[in-house]
Amino acid sequence: MTLIWDIERAGLVRFGDAVRYLESMGDRLFHEDLDSTAEVLRGLFDDRDFISSFLQKVLICNPEGNDYSSQVFVMHRSKYFTLRVVLWEAPQGLPGEEIFLYELPHDHDFSFFTLGYYGPGYETVVKHYDHSSVVGLPGEGVSTDGNERWLLKEQRVVFYEGGKDIHCQMPPSSLSISFNVLQDINAFGIRRRQYEFDRDFSQIRRVINVNPVSLLVRAACALGGEGVKYVEEIASTGGEYERAVAFKALVAMDSKYRLSALKDESIYVRAMVL
Repeated sequence: MTLIWDIERAGLVRFGDAVRYLESMGDRLFHEDLDSTAEVLRGLFDDRDFISSFLQKVLICNPEGNDYSSQVFVMHRSKYFTLRVVLWEAPQGLPGEEIFLYELPHDHDFSFFTLGYYGPGYETVVKHYDHSSVVGLPGEGVSTDGNERWLLKEQRVVFYEGGKDIHCQMPPSSLSISFNVLQDINAFGIRRRQYEFDRDFSQIRRVINVNPVSLLVRAACALGGEGVKYVEEIASTGGEYERAVAFKALVAMDSKYRLSALKDESIYVRAMVL
């Protein structure tokens, strides 16, 4: 289940002090002393200047956009975490809005804290599952439990656990702002696939944390030449997702790769190739 803190008072915490605390936690940040981290984030809520000052700098230095998305802004990157500000609003048809996945149940490969900083906040429905219990194929059934529904209101701190919490967010009634502490997947060696689920939370619809390798391996195989050797290497040594898309590209190019693909140790890779 998600962890939720409604802390009435915690004492003012400035942004710089919060960063120092989070960095001092190191690789314990998303596993130990979660109550203490929630208190620090609740204290950060009382700093009513740090986000407005940051957004002012964004407007001055980068008025035309952001390299993350049109509504997500990274404030700080560290070895074990990323801090970001998220602006929530009903969809306006702008580029980048798909990152919010409004009314689309999805999980996350990483764990994260979120703080309701401004506005009414989004409402979300949360159910829970065991990521290791699924292969990850489109249409695959999922067994869930729990059925939470709550609002990310101001001052509220929430912790989502990667690979366990599936949530479906609804657009807020008016502009809202949240502050996130995201687990770094590379520092923690996370290799989970992130899924979108159907409206009933009962089936996997698709993988949504895809990377450019899928398109790259298809292009390499289509063009042929030396690039095929690198696709073969990915099919042999890459992660599950990378091996699956590499083998699919190779098999589409030449059926001789099918036998090697079906000998892969991963059920996911074999099923995707089939």
